[in-house]
Amino acid sequence: MEEIFTLIKVDMVILSGSFKSSKDINTFLNYIKIFPSRSHKRQRLFLVPQFYELKNLQAYKHSPDSAIYKSWLLFEKKWKERG
Repeated sequence: MEEIFTLIKVDMVILSGSFKSSKDINTFLNYIKIFPSRSHKRQRLFLVPQFYELKNLQAYKHSPDSAIYKSWLLFEKKWKERG
């Protein structure tokens, strides 16, 4: 789980400096919707809201048999495939 947080942090820093809050990230995502990125990173950019949703639910801490944990695993798979 720590690996996915690190990957997201590293990707955000590479994109444009660093982001200090989820507000900064949302502002950047809104900018990207208006002026789309042409890089392969955009595939991950659109997963960021899902990441925050699952993180707030602490999906990674649930039982491995639960639907929410399976959602977390699916998210990790998408993240790694799009990197």
